[in-house]
Amino acid sequence: MAHTVGAIRTTRDGWIEEGLRALAAGGPDAVRVEALAKRLGVTKGGFYGYFADREALLEAMLDTWERESTDEVIERVEREGGDPRSKIKRAGVLTFSDDRLLPIDLAVRDWARRDEAVAVRLRRVDNRRMALLREMIGSFCSDPEEVEARSLLAFCVAIGEHFLAADHGGRTRAQVLARAAALLLAAPTSSGHHQGNDATGDRAGQLPQAGLQWREAEHQLQVLRGEQAGPEQHDPDQHHARDGDREGGDTEQPHLQERVGRHPLTAYEDGADHQARHQHTGGRQGEA
Repeated sequence: MAHTVGAIRTTRDGWIEEGLRALAAGGPDAVRVEALAKRLGVTKGGFYGYFADREALLEAMLDTWERESTDEVIERVEREGGDPRSKIKRAGVLTFSDDRLLPIDLAVRDWARRDEAVAVRLRRVDNRRMALLREMIGSFCSDPEEVEARSLLAFCVAIGEHFLAADHGGRTRAQVLARAAALLLAAPTSSGHHQGNDATGDRAGQLPQAGLQWREAEHQLQVLRGEQAGPEQHDPDQHHARDGDREGGDTEQPHLQERVGRHPLTAYEDGADHQARHQHTGGRQGEA
């Protein structure tokens, strides 16, 4: 009797697993009972011994994805231990570097754009992932605003890099991701700067200054969009001074066009690079 129960459980799981493969390859429309039965080498009638209908299979597939991508990942991360940074990296590898879970996760995200019930489930999964990031990052960063920002950026990098087709100027994607992780997981110092390590280097301490430059660029973009008062309502002396700096080539900030639309990490990097070059040349970068 125990053998029979085991066989039934495996067969049901087989339908679910094949459904998840179809979902990852072609989205929910690819999950068709007849096609799944053909790939499994069974009759379509056998499907109804385990599921009332196709919707029941889809629900079971989502249950499996949610359990494996949250409960099982978190359990394994805690079981294997390590410091908070190691746990964050391990959770990311288990979720977004896996040949099985990653394609399913991306397919569910696309599905959620058209199905509100799936969107609710995805939000629940993402909230649990964000909670784990907050807990881990909060163990070495006490500012709740910074914890939230770091958690969001880490999550966006983990998911968004799979959609990004850009090159990295001679660097590999793995090198850039390692750099981003080092920046996001660097411990703040008492002065508010971020401690560097072998991956981040001394420029990690210049992040606050570069962050100010990014916020200034964001403000200028809002002005261009008409979301805030235009330049004519600001101090004209400051406005002409900025124009004079650009005409003379001596700028403390990268040009707006070089930063607008970039990921904040890229803007931070550029701001730190520019500041270092400016100090080295004595502010003569724009001179002929």
